[in-house]
Amino acid sequence: MIDRDIVSADDNTQPQVMTRQKVSKRAIVTLLILVYINLLNYMDRFTVSSVLTEITLWYDIGQKRAGLLQTVFVVAYMVFAPIFGYLGDRFPRKYVMAFGITIWSGTTFACSLMGRSQFWGFFALRGLVGIGEASYSTVAPTIIADLFVGDSRSKALSLFYFAIPCGSGLGYIVGSKVSALFTGPSAWQWALRVTPVLGIVAVLLTLIAIHEPKRGALETGTNKTDGIDELSESVPLIQEHSYLEDLKKILRVKSFIWSTIGYTCVSFTIGALAWWAPEFGLYSIQLNGHPEATQSEVSYKFGIVTFVAGVIGVTIGAEVARRWRVVNMQADALVCAFGMIGGIPFLFFTLYIFDKKTTLAWVIMALGQILLFLNWAPNGDILLYVMPPSIRSSAEAIQIVLLHTLGDAFSPFILGAISDAYSGENPTLEVKQRGLLYALYVTPFICAIGAWAYVIAGRHLAADKKAADEEALIEADIPPSSSMDHFPTGISDNSTSSNSGGSTGVSNPPVNRVAVVPDLYDHIHNNGSDDDSDSYEEDEEDKRLITIANRANKKNERIV
Repeated sequence: MIDRDIVSADDNTQPQVMTRQKVSKRAIVTLLILVYINLLNYMDRFTVSSVLTEITLWYDIGQKRAGLLQTVFVVAYMVFAPIFGYLGDRFPRKYVMAFGITIWSGTTFACSLMGRSQFWGFFALRGLVGIGEASYSTVAPTIIADLFVGDSRSKALSLFYFAIPCGSGLGYIVGSKVSALFTGPSAWQWALRVTPVLGIVAVLLTLIAIHEPKRGALETGTNKTDGIDELSESVPLIQEHSYLEDLKKILRVKSFIWSTIGYTCVSFTIGALAWWAPEFGLYSIQLNGHPEATQSEVSYKFGIVTFVAGVIGVTIGAEVARRWRVVNMQADALVCAFGMIGGIPFLFFTLYIFDKKTTLAWVIMALGQILLFLNWAPNGDILLYVMPPSIRSSAEAIQIVLLHTLGDAFSPFILGAISDAYSGENPTLEVKQRGLLYALYVTPFICAIGAWAYVIAGRHLAADKKAADEEALIEADIPPSSSMDHFPTGISDNSTSSNSGGSTGVSNPPVNRVAVVPDLYDHIHNNGSDDDSDSYEEDEEDKRLITIANRANKKNERIV
């Protein structure tokens, strides 16, 4: 049930998007399922990174081509994200997610069957994995946005985004440990067979147990008597606007653009580190007097550090942003900026001392990752509250395209190319370590750009959130009817003229129940006393009413 106040026409209170909520059991169950699937999502992505050295030996490829495996995954992911964003705004989201989970689970298992001479088959299947994951990532956050509001949403998103660092860490841990259980050059293939099995469970849970709420209904309080369990949208949604109009609306939101630039820098940095840090760590440890070190050992440690840092970083980032937001609307963006600028020195010194002080390097890496992981929950919250409910899936998709196009789609490939250019052919262990070191030095500079972008985003948050709240109230309007429930208290039926006391024969025209002002009602009411000769065509009057209502909205002079 929703805590909300019913505002009458006699009140001076402006209509507000709901910010308080009693969370239902079905909402919690749905959230836990989405967290589980997101965990699998990121486990699947980074299992390949945990056995990358074995994959390069299996297919006899260099670092440049190994980086291309991540590039094809992310390119397919970002190309198909807008398609699934479009579908997520118009069709039942649980079925879109179930389709995507089936695709990525099946293709991940197929990757594990590729032989030594089938690198390009492996390459193509990694692209299909990206297509599957795109369907889930674009719509899952929007379901959370429709199940929770205010502080409850921030807490739910922080739990959802735990899955990014925790799933990534588990990907390294599970991948390295499972491959170590088997012998031979093909042992790495078993690491790719874990998440497909768990994916089957995810598909069943999605179809059977996930509750899909009506878009925006909880925020605007359009369901006055029923709890969230009664709000359901299991049929296709007919949008009154085109996809091109959605894109134009999305790209006009300045805080979205600047936060996406910042998030792109996060993606570039995290993508490069996730792909190359374990291999760089292996070379550094071997140079530091431990030639017996293996890829699985380093990946396991990297996974542990990432998991722990993720839990701490996401928790701190979400909670600090939630509390600070009470007194400063820029809080979410500033927390993201602080995380990026604060992580720069830790990132630099981790790279610099890894082959000299390995233990200290692990500690510094953990601190740097904690700061970088401050971003996840606040950044996700920003997108959801600066976008109205009807275009959130499309906005998620656009952000995915932009951040991956300029972020982790090419950062592993670019850094791999830099490393290969430095190392040349048949490099020694020291040369390979130096090549990756110099390539990874790019990442602190990218972090500085991201921090700057988040600071600018913060300056636009208040205005963009206000505009999104107003749009959400307009979208919550119910279809026109003759019921007087559509009018505020105190407004009389204009089918009978109050001036003349007689019937005019003019029925009530369609009126927006939410976005309307007293002057508009007065205008409609007065038209009721005109002669029949002054009557108007309904379609033309609808256009005029929409124009008047839009002008009123801009002045924020609406009543409920």
